[in-house]
Order: sequence, then C-alpha cells, then structure tokens
Amino acid sequence: DAFLGASSLTFKNGTANDGLVGTCSSHLGMVIRDNYRMNHLDEVNQVFGLTSLFETSPVSVYRQHANRLKNASL
Repeated sequence: DAFLGASSLTFKNGTANDGLVGTCSSHLGMVIRDNYRMNHLDEVNQVFGLTSLFETSPVSVYRQHANRLKNASL
C-alpha cells in the first residue's frame, strides 16, 4: 500500500484514485456504489489474496454484482 500511496501523488490534485486507476475511469454502466476501501490490487487479487480485514471481500462484491445481472436476465 505504500507504493500505491506514492503513485497516487501522480494524479491531479483532488482526483479520487486508488494509486493506479482514477475512480471515475473505472465506472462502467450505472454505478451503485464506489466507496469501498479497496485498491486496484485488492480488486484483481494481486497480492496473494490478501485484503483488508475491515472491508468487504472483493469476491463478495463480484458475486453480488453477478447475482444482480442474473436477476436482471443479463
């Protein structure tokens, strides 16, 4: 996370980001929620599956989204 903290400084002042990707550039379709305390490495399971103990599991987020799409017949 120290690397992502340092790389987040390369974004314009006030631009929300996770250190690798700007928040708005990762929005696809209708956004339901975007205030998870996950960084890009958590989302793609980059660091041996380690995630924050105090945040929703990325797997749970993907499962909920898959269920929403299934229930919408998409």
